[in-house]
Amino acid sequence: MQQFINSWASGVIVAVIIATILELILPENKNKKYIKMVSGVFILFTIISPIVLKFNGNIELDIDKYTNMLMPENVVEVQETASIVTDQNIIKVYRENLTRNIKTGIENLNYVVNSIELEIDESKNYGDIKKIYLQVENVELVPEINIENVEIDVSNTSNTEIKNESKLTENDKSIIKEFLNKNYRISAKDIYIS
Repeated sequence: MQQFINSWASGVIVAVIIATILELILPENKNKKYIKMVSGVFILFTIISPIVLKFNGNIELDIDKYTNMLMPENVVEVQETASIVTDQNIIKVYRENLTRNIKTGIENLNYVVNSIELEIDESKNYGDIKKIYLQVENVELVPEINIENVEIDVSNTSNTEIKNESKLTENDKSIIKEFLNKNYRISAKDIYIS
């Protein structure tokens, strides 16, 4: 083990000396930074290589594999894949923000939005809303009532469910459609409210 460490240390020292001599010999110009980078990689490889070989055995460095990765057609393929993923993420964030804004706007009109589904144009008119499907309930506004002390007897309770169904009238639907048309330029025929 000590012999391995000695040979490793001497290899690192030789690599540093060679890199330093190369940097001193080369003239000061804009290519010097690239030479420093290459010499840094050489020193790093000299430091890491024996350790990796000692613990992993043989390492094959297939330069053709890495050269092929940098070929123009492969770079274009990677760029296209990255572009597709980026477009998908943009649509996802756009859809989430748009859904949140529509929900907030409708709730400000005193309605409860249970669900929103959007069909968004991803081709010619990128980002335009093609269709919107809403499940909305009417919020019944109750005037403020002052209630004084009330006693409740819970000993005789039944398991009946009370359902408050507030159906939307055609007037309510037209108010929501008008809001969506005015703020989001969605045609009334493309708005489906249930």
